Order: sequence, then C-alpha cells, then structure tokens
Amino acid sequence: MCAVQWVVFILVFLFISLDSLDSSKITEQIYNYVPLSYTSFCTRKLNLTAQVGCSSDIKGNSGVALFMNGSQDIIQTLRSNNLTPFVVVVNVGQFMNTSLMRYFRSTTNIKGLIVFSNEEENYDRYAFSESSKCPNSLYSAYNVTEQCDLDTQWNPAGTEYSYISWPFPVVLVTDVNNTIWTSMHECFSMLNREPADDTRCFIEINNPMSAVGSSETCFRRQYLMSLHISESSEIFCDELTGLNIILSATHSENLSRDNNAVNVSNYVRSENSSVFVLTRMDSRSIFERSGFSSQGVLPSIAVLISVAVHLMGQRTLKDSQFEKDLLFSFLDNEAYDFMGSSRFSYDLSSGNIARYTGNPVIWSNVYAIIELGELGLSRKQDNHPMFFMLTDDKTYNVTRNFTDNIFHHLTAASETNQKVNLKRPFNKLRELPLPPISSMQTLLQNSPRPLPHVVLSDYDRPPFLNKHFESFLDTKWPPLDNPTADTILLDFANTLADGLHRIVSANHEPISSNIAYPKPSDIMECFSTNLGCDLFKMYLSPVDYKYVQMLKTPIPAQTYLPLGLHETKISHLVSILLIGLTGERTSTPACPPVDERGPYTYWMGYFNGSEQCYFTRMDITSQFLMMENEKLKAPAWMRSREHSERFLRWYRGASPTVDGFSVALGIFLMTLTLLIALYIKEVINKKIIQIPAQMETLYTSDNENCFAPT
Repeated sequence: MCAVQWVVFILVFLFISLDSLDSSKITEQIYNYVPLSYTSFCTRKLNLTAQVGCSSDIKGNSGVALFMNGSQDIIQTLRSNNLTPFVVVVNVGQFMNTSLMRYFRSTTNIKGLIVFSNEEENYDRYAFSESSKCPNSLYSAYNVTEQCDLDTQWNPAGTEYSYISWPFPVVLVTDVNNTIWTSMHECFSMLNREPADDTRCFIEINNPMSAVGSSETCFRRQYLMSLHISESSEIFCDELTGLNIILSATHSENLSRDNNAVNVSNYVRSENSSVFVLTRMDSRSIFERSGFSSQGVLPSIAVLISVAVHLMGQRTLKDSQFEKDLLFSFLDNEAYDFMGSSRFSYDLSSGNIARYTGNPVIWSNVYAIIELGELGLSRKQDNHPMFFMLTDDKTYNVTRNFTDNIFHHLTAASETNQKVNLKRPFNKLRELPLPPISSMQTLLQNSPRPLPHVVLSDYDRPPFLNKHFESFLDTKWPPLDNPTADTILLDFANTLADGLHRIVSANHEPISSNIAYPKPSDIMECFSTNLGCDLFKMYLSPVDYKYVQMLKTPIPAQTYLPLGLHETKISHLVSILLIGLTGERTSTPACPPVDERGPYTYWMGYFNGSEQCYFTRMDITSQFLMMENEKLKAPAWMRSREHSERFLRWYRGASPTVDGFSVALGIFLMTLTLLIALYIKEVINKKIIQIPAQMETLYTSDNENCFAPT
C-alpha cells in the first residue's frame, strides 16, 4: 500500500508542476504566429440569395506548406498528392492568375491560400480588379445587355474575386522586408522540399465565420433563435456599417426654426428648389481593411469636402443671397449594389433629409443632382486636363432645359478659370449608358419624375481609367505617371465651386475667391499618405487618432470586421471632418438642452484632443438594410460575424501518415496497457486472497502444536 501511495503522490506532484508552467510560452515555442497587423483575412458577406468570401472550418484549416514556383509545377504536385492537404503560398502576381485560382478552387486538397504582398514591389504595371467586368450590373438602370455588351468592357481587369464564395480561407499578408516570407520559406525548404523523414512544415489558418447561405437565411435563423427566451440568442451576422452623410450648404429663410415634430405634408420648400452634389465613399475587396481606393473614390471625396467647406464660407450663401438650396451628399456602401443610393432615395421619399429644419427635402424639391464620379486619372488635351459631363441620353431629352442650365454654368466656370476643360462627350458617345458604378443608376430608377442630372468623370467611355478598381492594390497617390495630380484636383475643385456658385446664387455670379484650406491635397494626404495629418489630429478623438496611425495603409474604404474591437472607415472620418470644418463649436464643451437648440443638428466631437459639442447642418444615416412587407429587400448585404479568434501560424509537425500511425499505435498501446493492468489486477487479487488463507492455516497449526498433551 505504501508503494501505491508513493506512486499517486509522484503523479500528483508532476501534474501540479506541469500545470504551473506558462502554457503560452510552450505554444510560442511550437507555433510561429503572423502578427494580425500584417494580415488581412478574406471574410464572408451575404446578400439576399447567396454568400461570397471565405471561411475556415470551425477548428481552423491546416495543411502542408506548399510554396509556388511555376503553375505547372504546383498543379503536378497537387495531382500527385491528391490525398495530402496543402496550404498554398503565392505572391500577388500569381494570385492575379484567374485560371490558376479557378483550378485551386476546383481541387479538394487545398485547405487554404496565403497571398504575400511586398510593400517595396511596384504593382502599378499590373491591371487587377477584384470586381467584375461590369460591376453592379444586376441593379443597373439599363438591362444587362445595354449596360455591359459594349465594344469595350467597362472593367477589363475584373476577376470577380469579390463575387466568389471561396471553398477555403484566403489571407493577404503585407510583408515588411520579406521577414515573414523568409522564415516561412525556410521551414518549407528544410522540411517539405526534400524531406528526410515524415516531419513537415504546416500552415494553419483560423478564420471561421458564423453565417452561411444568405442574409435571408441568417436573418431568419437569428429571429428563430430569439424566440428561445431561456437561451441567450447568438448573433451570426450584422448589417454593413457606414454612414450616408447629407450636408446643407444653404439654409432658406422661409424655413421653420422651431423644434416641433416634422409633418412632411406641410413642407414649405418650393418645387425644384434644391441642388444635390454627391459622391460615393466606398470600395470593395475580399480582404478585410484592404478595400483601398486611392485613385478611385478618394479623389472625389477630397474634392467634395474641399468644395463644401469653401462654399459654406462664402458671404453670398451665408447672407441668403441664393436662388436654390445646395446640399452635399456622401453615399456609403455603393459598392454593394447601390445600397447607399437606395437609402438616399428612400430618405427623399420619406422626408428624412434636412428633417431637423422642420421642412425636409423631398423628391419634388430636387432641381438637379450632380454626381462626382472617378476624378483622379484625368488625361490632358491641349495641355489641359479633361473632365466630362455625362448624362443618360433618354432622360436628357426630357429634361433638356434644366440640364442645359447646369451645363451652361459648369462650362462658363471652366472657361473662366482656364485650368481644366469640362466638356460633354462627342456625338455617338452621348448615347452610351452611364457607367455601371454611377449612383445615378439607382436615382434614375427611383425618381418619381425624369431627373435632371450630370455625372462628372475623368472618362467619357469604357474602360475605367483606374486599372486597380476595387482592389487591394489601389494604394498609390499621386499616380506614378501623374505627379501633378494634386494640382489638377485643386483646379477641378475651384472650377466646380465656381460652377455651383453660379447655379445657386441669386445673380448667378462667379465665386469671388479660390480654395485656401483644406485643399483636396490636404484631404488626400490624410486618407492616403499621412494618417497622422494635422486635420486628423485636430478633430479625431485620441483613440481614433492612435488607431489610424497604427494602420500604416490608406484608410479602408469598405465595411470590415473590427480589428481589436475598433473599426474606422472613410465615411466615419468624413463625418468627423465635416463636423469640425463646417460646424460651429458651442460656447461650452457640452451640448445645450434640447429646448435651447436651433434648426441644426448637434454632435459631440473633439477639438485638439478635448471633447467639444458642435452644431451643424449635417444629417447622417447609418442603416442600409431595407425591409419590404416584413421581409428583407434586395440586395440586403450583410456581413458574417467571427466564430472565434482569427490567426495565421506555421509549425513543424508530423505528416498525416505519421499522425495516423501514431494514433493507431497509441490506441494499441492503451489497449495493451489496459489488458496488462487487468491481468496484474487479477493476479494481485488472487495473491491477496491466498495469503490470508495460508496465514489462517499456519495459525491453526501453531495452536494445535501449542495445546497438544504431552
């Protein structure tokens, strides 16, 4: 018994000793983790009928590391080892090979894909887009044939990667000085290239998504879960985040200045009294925090912010010397089948725009809408950058008088400033459909009457000039082949500000001054090249300011899962800048009571790191999921939640064959040990039973000897 007690004591002591060791240190010695700040995971998004993007298995995906040299070599390797699970490592150039990616998706033994991007490599020579060749075509104002079947494709670099449901997880790794690639490749070269035994270099991707199927499926699933009151209902998917922003540059004198509830039917704005100038704010990528748009939407956003701030400072508009109200609109989530402009249309129908004034803007008040399309890549003609005024030809024929008036004032501003040329397309080009990414596609469909409109763009026909449209490669500003792009944007912004001033001012007079601050280049600096800029430092909270500096990339122009419980995208930053640049600070840091407020919106923000209340003429909308007859209304894009923590790591491990043999051997040894233990137990039991019996016999014999008569 004493021996058994000693064995138990030793086992308990060893267990306590091992348990007290730092398990995280052991894990770190076994696994090599890629820092999350270097990774950008492909995640899952869902629309009303389908899902796109990526997800790992619930417990993660792991496979033998396989670095790609040539496409034929890797295809041969995959075919000759069709039972071996692989995680393939490629560079950006190889990832662009759509035929190879199609083959990868068709195989069953690829468990993951790692895409390495080197910051020092010049990807400008590549034409690559994660979007389709005719984006958003299913929700176009034209039929698909009319919109897409043209002599030239709108987006010839389109791969449709962001429209695909990938069968395995994909991770983009932005590698600094190739340090991660080198370490991972050493593991691969030593253990996988010419293996001496069954030890292999493995890669594991853990990025499980909760939602599957479609947004309708996820929405119904969450609703059914909520009916179980006794259980905590789990959330599997969320609405896309973001903001639609409406900023009123003017404020008509005939508007009510009380704070009573608004009755839409009693509005006093006259018909055709408001001009909207809008732009989209988002892009799209399969990778989190990598939907950049430095040559796409960011130049348009920068121009519109700069123009809005400049015009709102003009005395003619401040003194109510204007003929029409001027409003600026920044639309989010347009890359997801025009969800932003759909919400904007709904708000115009429902009287939600400028509601705080007591007299909202509705469709009948709209005189015209001017959209800023892509503006960052203009080409020169006669030594002047060219920009084009596009319209839908059929609508133009009905609204010619209103639209020609817009053309007239914009052209006059262009001729006066003599910095950029604003022209209509020539002849037959006017009959082309509007670009498939134009927000006007939705507005033309939803407007209750023919809508006067102009789309300002740096191209007048397909294809897009941005060869990295909706791509993680769209990071360069200014473009490498156009170092004067900032100057061109400023010239365009001054021309646009002058044209808008002529349109809305009472005497249609030109503007009296040029833009001083912020210039479009100041905004582009903050969004693309210097996230620690003075504007962000002045108006962002200290927490947000620290976060954007950590990104070390352009500001993401897409919805993404929070990194470290923090999410900041373009629309959030635009709202903060507009509050600070166009709003006025209250006399105290706190906002006044509701009954002391005027016909403005009040926002808590920051000024030089301290909390401050502002009053502005800015509306925001943060919900884009629309319902119809108590059901989700298409396109109903949502994003899946994470199921567990994300990570990417590599490690040394035995091959699947060795693992299987080890498991079988372990089971055999456990079974053998159990049988031996049972046998020993049986033997010991017999011995224990025999010993007392012998002792009893011996004791009886001794007694007989002791008491026998002599």
